[in-house]
Amino acid sequence: MSDIGRNDPCPCNSGKKYKKCCLLKKEGARDGLFLWKRADARVIGEGVKLSEKMFMDEMAALHLLYWGKEENGVAYGSEESERMQFIEWLVHDHRQAEGGPTAMENVLKDKGLGDLERRIAEARTQATMSVYQVTGIFPEEGLELEDIFSRKKVIVKDKLASRSVQKGVLIPCRIFPAGEHNFVSGAVFAISPAERHVVDEYLEGGYRNFKKKVDKKTSFGDFLRRKAHLFGGLRVAVERFREENLFPRALVNHDGEKLEPSKAVYRVVDAGKVADELRELKEMDEMEKGERFIWNNAKSNLLLGNIELKEGTLSLECNSKERLARGKKLLKGISGLKHKVGVLESMKSLLESVKAGVIAGKRKDEEKNDPPELAAVKKRLLLEHKQEYYEEKWLKNEVLALDGMMPLLAAKDPKMRRRLIDLLRQLEFMEGGDSDPEGPRYDFNCLRVKLGLKEE
Repeated sequence: MSDIGRNDPCPCNSGKKYKKCCLLKKEGARDGLFLWKRADARVIGEGVKLSEKMFMDEMAALHLLYWGKEENGVAYGSEESERMQFIEWLVHDHRQAEGGPTAMENVLKDKGLGDLERRIAEARTQATMSVYQVTGIFPEEGLELEDIFSRKKVIVKDKLASRSVQKGVLIPCRIFPAGEHNFVSGAVFAISPAERHVVDEYLEGGYRNFKKKVDKKTSFGDFLRRKAHLFGGLRVAVERFREENLFPRALVNHDGEKLEPSKAVYRVVDAGKVADELRELKEMDEMEKGERFIWNNAKSNLLLGNIELKEGTLSLECNSKERLARGKKLLKGISGLKHKVGVLESMKSLLESVKAGVIAGKRKDEEKNDPPELAAVKKRLLLEHKQEYYEEKWLKNEVLALDGMMPLLAAKDPKMRRRLIDLLRQLEFMEGGDSDPEGPRYDFNCLRVKLGLKEE
């Protein structure tokens, strides 16, 4: 169709020129879609502003209601997609009091709304959050989605989603009509088909509990409307499942500290004097004269760290942050040293989101403003970290999703091999769903080769 000229005969055989027939209809539909999208943007903008005024004094409590308590130092709500998800709920579902209006219902009361804006606001107030599965993709057009609970199918207009979403993916969102089109709202995170059971257990389990304790006659749709804040907990449950089941539990050293290679670098003023003072410490064993020392536990002879002294610098390497802190305290008494930088400490701060990047594709907002040179370095470091993580640590450690078996052994077990193949696909899906389309992608075919699964 794109090869047809405006003055060519219309392919519908009407006898008219293309520009006087089907092209008019096509351009008219495009213009109509634009008008609906513009009206929707205005409505949602008003809803956001109104929700901030209505609920300003409750924000801390509402964050707690939606995301739950912080656990193990992990708090939700700071990432851009998490903020968007929270605002979606705040605008459409939260009420100031039992039976009171939502922010979107108050937008609908605005007498200054145009016809399209009023119809959009009405549709948004009636739409309920649910979980949809992508059953079809129309390139550059949109998606076919199926509600996993009601089994109802709908086609939505979303050009961007048609480029990035994979078939089979589950998307928590709300869908509402806009004239002859259907729009999607609140679709900010995707769930792998392999994680469907987490959705079922969390939402359907919550529904059963609600019927048992609150209202036996409530329908599932009404439950989702009344308890829409559970979609925050659903995201937490999915991401917690990924972290606990797809990745090995944290390894620890002899002292029970998390294994986390750490390194501190010092500028050396007088190398000879520094070497002499290191020799005087009972915890130090000189391995190479004036250049390399081993830091041991004086009582147990346990290796605690390595020290290298050359080219005007001294480096201390340990296998945990806690040991590095103790080592730096020990070196504090050495004259002729000036602390330069904790190299792997600074790398860790540079890549603070690496673990989340491996698990859930999270990126820090401030990284968007990095200069190109720094952004390139970060991408390279992140990709190197992912490669090391998967090919060195993940392969050789117990993974709960494989019943505690190491991937290397699971590849040789006929019963576990299929599960391993599915697990790799799930990890690949998560990598492809990274919220940063420019970010580095780890190639899981490298793992398949190492596991002997390349042809499967």
